[in-house]
Amino acid sequence: GKRLVLMGDSITRQSAVALVCAMERVPKIRVKHVLEDETCDLTLKFSGGPTVFRVSMTEFEDELLKEWLAKADILVLNLGAWYRRTKRQHYERDMARAAQALLRFAPPTQKKKLALLVAPLPMHFNARRHSGDFYDRLDEKQCVPVDPGTYSSSGGNWHSKVLRRLSSRTGIPLVEVADIFVPRWDAHMEHRPKYNRNGQLIGKLDCSHWCQRGSLWSPLWARLTEFI
Repeated sequence: GKRLVLMGDSITRQSAVALVCAMERVPKIRVKHVLEDETCDLTLKFSGGPTVFRVSMTEFEDELLKEWLAKADILVLNLGAWYRRTKRQHYERDMARAAQALLRFAPPTQKKKLALLVAPLPMHFNARRHSGDFYDRLDEKQCVPVDPGTYSSSGGNWHSKVLRRLSSRTGIPLVEVADIFVPRWDAHMEHRPKYNRNGQLIGKLDCSHWCQRGSLWSPLWARLTEFI
C-alpha cells in the first residue's frame, strides 16, 4: 500500500487519531498501532490499504521534511498554529521553502507522488479583534463563537491567505478548513469553564484543540480524500 505522511503539530495528530477512530468502526479493516519515536509518534497500518505516519513538526524543519519526503508517496503538510501574528514574515519564508521541497517531491507534471497543504484550523479565544486568535486573546475563561465574516475581516485567517497565494503560485493543492471549523466553537476539548469547590473559575481553556468526535472530523477527511 501507499505511504501517507501527515506532518504537522498536535492538531495534525488529532486528525490522525480521528482517522483511526473512524476506520476502526469499519468492518473488515484492521488497524495496527505502532508507536515510533519522538518525531514519528504514530504509525497506522491498515489491512489491504495504506500505512499512515504522523510526523511531528511545529515549525518548518528542512531536513525533517526531506527525510520524510524520501519515504512518502503522499505527504500532507499542516503548519501554522505555532506562527503567531508577529511571525508572519517567518511563516511566509518557511512555507515558501517547504513548497520548493514539495515541488521537487511531486512536480505537477507527474501523478505518482502527491503533496497537499492544509490550512491551519481556526481558534475561538475571546480576542481583541474578534478573530479567535490565540495571540490576541483577552482571557482564557471560555471559547466563544466567531462570526465567519468577522474571522476573515479581522485577519484571523491570515495563514490561509499566505497559503492561497503560495498554492496559486506553485500549483500545490490547498485544503481549506475554515468553513468546517469556524462554526464549531462548541467542539473544543475544554469549552466548558472549570470551577473549584468554592465556585471560583480555575484553569485555562484550550480553544485550539478539538474533541475527537467523528462528525467533526469527517468533513475534513472527505475533503482530503477528494485529492488522495
